[in-house]
Amino acid sequence: MIAELILALAPQAPALHGPPASGPAAAPRPQRVLVDRLVAIVNDEVITEQQVIGQVRALVRELGDNRYSPDEMYLFAFRSMLLDLLFQEGFKLEGDEGLLDRLVEDQMQSQIERAGSVAALSEFLRQEGITLQAYRQQIRRQYMAYMFRLGEEGERPTGGKSGIKNEPRFVRPSEIEEYYNSHADQFRVEHRVKARMILLQDEQGLPPASERIRELAQRIGAGEISFADAAGQYSKYFPSRKGDMGLKPPESFEQALRDFLTTASEGQTSAPIQLSSGWALVLVEQVQPGGMRPLSDRAVQLRIIGELLQGRDQEIFQAAIRRLRERCYLWGPQVDAALEDEPSAD
Repeated sequence: MIAELILALAPQAPALHGPPASGPAAAPRPQRVLVDRLVAIVNDEVITEQQVIGQVRALVRELGDNRYSPDEMYLFAFRSMLLDLLFQEGFKLEGDEGLLDRLVEDQMQSQIERAGSVAALSEFLRQEGITLQAYRQQIRRQYMAYMFRLGEEGERPTGGKSGIKNEPRFVRPSEIEEYYNSHADQFRVEHRVKARMILLQDEQGLPPASERIRELAQRIGAGEISFADAAGQYSKYFPSRKGDMGLKPPESFEQALRDFLTTASEGQTSAPIQLSSGWALVLVEQVQPGGMRPLSDRAVQLRIIGELLQGRDQEIFQAAIRRLRERCYLWGPQVDAALEDEPSAD
């Protein structure tokens, strides 16, 4: 795939007949320069390579990183532009022109108010190399694609301050239950424990860590000092966090800690534990049992509903693309690859 436009200079064609012209040297024949090329046609609209490259550069500025290869960025930009044109054509076939005019006018008025006046907006656009009329047409094209896609997904923009009207969409309880049973791994929760740890190590000039940890355990048990404060003052394990170990599965710690954390209950403090790095006391503050989150959990239900509706939207989206491909003239070497169905995430 071409990631940058190549400017190609065509060689001058040789004379076909007769000797070279005598007299003053003839002016060199103008050389042909490739400045752009078509990459797609949708009915009477076109996409050029320069337009795609410009979109890629805009995406790079927006993302500010290199998460995607140049080829991936090019295909993403090309696909977005192709879909916009395709949806614009879909709107021409099926859309509400009156509503479109109102939405465009609302947007133009909003931009004028933000700029302060029509003259101020015109001057700003002039500095960006675009006229007010061209800007209006750009907004109109964007809204055409936007409205077509919303309509396919069961939503309808209403214009003005009323925003978007959502047509009610329902998911049957049997669909929710079926999804829950067939995607059990998504709702399985690990056994995790939130705890604090005081870690003492042998130090020159001090009693052994094993003695000091027992003395500290007695002081905590007697209420002389809280576990968190003791961790902040004495622990070698994240004293700035007062020994906070986070919410983690017991398996993420070494065996001696794992043995205690696996069976401990909330509020339980360990006896002194010998670790590879010293002697420790551990206080369990929260226990999150492992197992399946129940279907009665409202958060689980909402997650399933979202997944099912997203799946429906994707099916509707791909069906709309297939329908428009049948009704529109499409040309381009990469059109088929760009419009292939995206793989579903199971």
